[in-house]
Amino acid sequence: MRAAESTGVGKRVLACERERLRARYVVGTDGIRSVVRRSVGLPFP
Repeated sequence: MRAAESTGVGKRVLACERERLRARYVVGTDGIRSVVRRSVGLPFP
């Protein structure tokens, strides 16, 4: 896939740092106890 056909971002943040990112979609792949899912208030399916 060429860069013009896809977009993405990667960021590693230390626990003591704070970052704010804006995105149309967020994909959390951190498992059944997903911090991403809980932080946006989504139930586990």
